[in-house]
Amino acid sequence: MTSAIGLIVMLLIAALVFGLSFLAYGLLIVPFLLVLFLFGIALGISATAIVLRFGPAAEWVVWPIPAILSPFAAVFYPLTISSILLAARLFTGVCRFGPVAHTL
Repeated sequence: MTSAIGLIVMLLIAALVFGLSFLAYGLLIVPFLLVLFLFGIALGISATAIVLRFGPAAEWVVWPIPAILSPFAAVFYPLTISSILLAARLFTGVCRFGPVAHTL
């Protein structure tokens, strides 16, 4: 319940401050969110496997993984080169098929 409230607050802030409306995507956003959710689950399982294999001392390796992957996942800007990360293709697809198609 707390996560849902946080999501609603963030969506309202994005709409009011930046003029971004996720409702404009319609049902097209559902497959993108599903793939992004599965990517996050896979990342969490991989991180858990590292900690279980190498012990609690390996946590220093696990915590920076999302920060290291985010530039290669095209989270903040579009990539013009092909990427092996599924998340990069996902964010590029959202930009291409969204209500405001950006030139990549």
